[in-house]
Parts: sequence; C-alpha cells; structure tokens
Amino acid sequence: MNWRLIARSVLLSSGALIALGAALLVAAYLLFTTRPGSHWLVTKAVSFSNTHISWNKMDGTLMEGITFTGLIIERSDLQIT
Repeated sequence: MNWRLIARSVLLSSGALIALGAALLVAAYLLFTTRPGSHWLVTKAVSFSNTHISWNKMDGTLMEGITFTGLIIERSDLQIT
C-alpha cells in the first residue's frame, strides 16, 4: 500500500471526527444555554412522556434554570397544579 494514501485517509478521518465533535458541542451549547433551544428541548421531552404536562409560560434556560407559570402535571392517578 501507498503510505501517502494511508496518511491521507488518517488525516481526513481525524478531520471529520474533529468537525463532528465541534458540531455536537455547538448543538449542546445552543440547546442548554439559549432560551429557544431550551424551550424546544423541554417541549420535545414532554411530548415523549406518558404524562400530560402543560404550562402557560416558561422562562429561562436549562443552564440557568427554568421557571414555569401555570404548570399542570396530570396522570390517571395524579394531578399537580
């Protein structure tokens, strides 16, 4: 095998892994530290739960803390308002 070809493949693979890692870090930053990202993530998580959860207003981010106004959590045997 050609050593240049192997070196080129290793460099391209390493570059792709670094780019993927950077993209994941940026995505995590946007989801946890921005209001739109945090609100989107909470809304998606709630949609996957078997519990009915609703609120009137949500303020904050996952990093600094989220405050819910008018939070209602309902299950067949439980209701929290």
